Amino acid sequence: EIEELHVLGYRDSGMMGWETNKHPECLHQADLYEATSRVVRLVRTIRPQVLTCYDENGGYGHPDHIQVHRMTVAAFHAAGDAAQYPELGLPPWQPQKLYYTAYPRSYIFMRYELMRSLGEAVPTDRPDFDPNKVGGIPDELITTRVDIQEFIRHKTEALRCHRTQIAPDWWFMRIPQEVLREQFRQECFIRVASHVSVEGHEDDLFAGLR
Repeated sequence: EIEELHVLGYRDSGMMGWETNKHPECLHQADLYEATSRVVRLVRTIRPQVLTCYDENGGYGHPDHIQVHRMTVAAFHAAGDAAQYPELGLPPWQPQKLYYTAYPRSYIFMRYELMRSLGEAVPTDRPDFDPNKVGGIPDELITTRVDIQEFIRHKTEALRCHRTQIAPDWWFMRIPQEVLREQFRQECFIRVASHVSVEGHEDDLFAGLR
């Protein structure tokens, strides 16, 4: 359950290559040290055990996602070091685990089948479709799968609130809840760093910490 929302104060940079990437107040243009300090301040104040963020590609190349990746990874390593960001005047705090969010490649093909069932055109229907160029993360790289069946409705309701990004008639919003619970029952992550002993696959971001 999310209880607090903290806004860092940057403008949306838009997609890669857009003119908005050049706006001096957008996240893409932010000084990395200063931007990271805002995350370090939150980490040292809230003192989380686990951090999650996008991977190096920002999921799909969005400049803000890439910057969030850089900031979060830097903050994960800096927040527990008293020698870094002393100007914040806060005691150091070291999160114990860092994860990248991940969208398995198998989910992409499953998504195509659902789209086709809803009458949507899908890439696999094109004669030039190359399965070797499909995005997503190879399933074998996924370290952590968290069951979210009970929260699918909350997730879709939250998506509907993102009105500038999600159209009311978007295909995903037309999938019956029972199908969503079955097909999208897991959120997936890649464990990048851990200061606690964890082996193999996990079903809990807090494995080793509870």
